[in-house]
Amino acid sequence: CYPPTDFTMEGISSEKPDNNLKINWVYGYRGRDSQDNIFCLPSNEILYYQAALGVIYDPVTKSQRFYQGHNDDIKCIALNPANPTIVATGQAAGHDEKEGDPHVRVLILSTLLYNK
Repeated sequence: CYPPTDFTMEGISSEKPDNNLKINWVYGYRGRDSQDNIFCLPSNEILYYQAALGVIYDPVTKSQRFYQGHNDDIKCIALNPANPTIVATGQAAGHDEKEGDPHVRVLILSTLLYNK
């Protein structure tokens, strides 16, 4: 990949922007290399993951909620059969020094908070 011949770095900052990005919608579904990773919840919402995001889709309101606590791709997900308001998500090794090892998060779906 080559920049245009008239490209310069003049006026371009490498500093992190002051604003935070907000996820509006997640497109796609990771199904090519995993299985048993999509669930219909008692609330009739759909639970799945894409990249490092847990996604809960509500087909009635056509809206999504997101769990953003992972720092690398989620590789597995499990719904607690005894209490389907609790879900576990597991990720691959991440790039974060503090939480770079593969790990599992146990979430409460109503709040999308995880138990430490």
